[in-house]
Amino acid sequence: MSILQVEELNLAFGGVVAVADLSFAVERGHVTSLIGPNGAGKTSVFNCITGFYRPGGGRILFGGEDIAGRPPYQITARGISRTFQNIRLFNALTVVENVAAGAHTRSSCGLLRCLFRTGRLRCEEREVREKSFHWLDFVGLADYYDYQARQLPYGDQRRLEIARALAAEPQLLLLDEPAAGLNHNERERLLTLIQSILDLGVTVIMIEHDMGLVMRISDHIVVLDYGRKIAEGPPETVRNDQRVIDAYLGGDLDAAAS
Repeated sequence: MSILQVEELNLAFGGVVAVADLSFAVERGHVTSLIGPNGAGKTSVFNCITGFYRPGGGRILFGGEDIAGRPPYQITARGISRTFQNIRLFNALTVVENVAAGAHTRSSCGLLRCLFRTGRLRCEEREVREKSFHWLDFVGLADYYDYQARQLPYGDQRRLEIARALAAEPQLLLLDEPAAGLNHNERERLLTLIQSILDLGVTVIMIEHDMGLVMRISDHIVVLDYGRKIAEGPPETVRNDQRVIDAYLGGDLDAAAS
């Protein structure tokens, strides 16, 4: 059963086509990976799904509702959250405060409650803090709750961004190059973390250049080149597709996946 359907998506910047007539579906409970060379349009697709870009045409159906062109806060409220290719943390805030920023997207206290410090507000603050510590423990960062985000090593910053995204309680999580800059041990921990996220019932879409990770974790792969889909299918199908080998990997998919 599909949780997300992208139908004939188009996006252009002036005369430059970023995404052209792209269609694919994301199955609930699976990992779908978008791969392709730099500039293929992968992050542009993410930006359309999450409301950062307004597509020039097509539909993005989430739970049967067309969310194309809606602002990011509405899309987050509907159950989609993301990380970024370039980490976007609040560096001057503590680790737990960063996660709380994600959890607050699910809070309901309005301006008057905040101004007058109502009992409901204090209760929600406790709930947000408890939820934040839960997600820090989930990603293995609970011991660093009072560090500033900038003090964490790079790999831990990646996990902190995932914890913040999970605190928004998504049904669909978009990971933009989560393995970028990670060493071997950190990549293995990332694989374990993604599997734990799936075990929660959260569906994952991932952009990633690490073909070894993509082939190990993906249920379905969509391959882009110059904004167009050139192939899709399970890992073994994509691995043996000559168009993918020629366009993305320069003829050596097995080497890239090793």
